[in-house]
Amino acid sequence: MRRLASLLVTVASLAVLACGGDDPAAKPAHQSTSGCSAAPACDSCVTCFESCVCQGKTIEACADSCSSWSGAGGAGASLQTVTIATAPRTIEAGGEAFFCQNFSNPFPGSVDVLRSESFMTPGSHHMFVFYEPGATDGPVEDCSGLEYKRTLHTAQTPQHLTSYPEGVGRRVDGSTGLRVAAHYFNSSTKPVEAVLVVKFAVAPTGTVDTLAGSLFFLNPGIYVEPYQTGSATDTCAVPLDIQLIDVVSHMHRFGTSFSAQTGAGEAVYQTTDWDEPKPAVFDPPLAIGAGDSITYTCQYKNVLDTPLTFGESASTNEMCILSGTYFPAPGGQTLGCN
Repeated sequence: MRRLASLLVTVASLAVLACGGDDPAAKPAHQSTSGCSAAPACDSCVTCFESCVCQGKTIEACADSCSSWSGAGGAGASLQTVTIATAPRTIEAGGEAFFCQNFSNPFPGSVDVLRSESFMTPGSHHMFVFYEPGATDGPVEDCSGLEYKRTLHTAQTPQHLTSYPEGVGRRVDGSTGLRVAAHYFNSSTKPVEAVLVVKFAVAPTGTVDTLAGSLFFLNPGIYVEPYQTGSATDTCAVPLDIQLIDVVSHMHRFGTSFSAQTGAGEAVYQTTDWDEPKPAVFDPPLAIGAGDSITYTCQYKNVLDTPLTFGESASTNEMCILSGTYFPAPGGQTLGCN
C-alpha cells in the first residue's frame, strides 16, 4: 500500500548545525542581508523556519511548527498532507554545491496538489521539485546546476508557500516520482548541513477542474566585459490566455536589478534582490491575453577580470530567468519562451 499522509522521508530527529556565530558586519558582497540564507548570526534570521533551525531544533519540528497551514484544511477530510525531506548534505565553509535526490511517488496514488510549501536550511540559494517519471528512492548526490524539467514546486527563499485558487492545482500521476534539486552557497566560516523539506496538501485526482503549470523564461544570452555594466533582455510571446498566480526573478551576485512588463506596458515584476527575491503574488491572478508578450531585463555589474557569461555558479556566472505559476495550463505543461 502506498505511503499515506504525513510521510516523512528523513532521518528521525535529525538535528541540523545551527547558524554560525559569524560577524554579520563581515558578510561578503555575495551574501544577502535579508535573512540567514548564508548562515550568519542567528539574530539576522527573518523567517520562522530559519530562526527555528538556528535555535537548534530539529528540521522536522521546525517544518511542522512554521508551516503556513495546519492540518488538512481546505477540502475537508479528502485533503491529506504529505512530506518529503532530503538526506543531509554538508556544504563546507565558502563552498558552493548543486545536489539532487530522487523520490518514488510519495502520494496515495494519483493526486491533485492544492498547496506546496518548502523549507531550506541556511546556505540555500534556490530549489526545484521536478516531476520525475518512474523515479525510485535514491541518495542525495551531486548534479548539474543547469537542470531544468517540468516543475511541481520551486523556491528561492528559505520558507516558501505556493497556494492555488479554488478549483486550480497541479496533478501528479501515481507512476510519477519526484526529484529535488538544490543550489547552496555557504559564505560562512563554518560547514552547514543542507536539508530541504517540502510539504504537499493533496486531494484525489479530479478534485480540481483546472490545471496549473510553471512559467519559465530563461535568457542565456549574457555577456558583460570585465569591470563593466551590462544587461540582458528577452521578449517572450504568450500564446494563450493565462492567469498568473505568481512570478519571481532569478539572478546571481552580479545582478543589480530585474524588471518585467507585458507588451501592453503593464508591470509584472521588479526587484534589486538577487539572492532571495520575494515573489509577486497576484490576488486576483494577473490576466495576460493570448498574443501579448512579456519582456524581462536583467542589469549586471561585472567586478571580475573575466567576461561575465551565463552559467550555474553564483560566484562566477550569471543568469536571467523569469519564473512563475499560471493557469490554465494545457496538460499541466510548462510555458516556455516561444
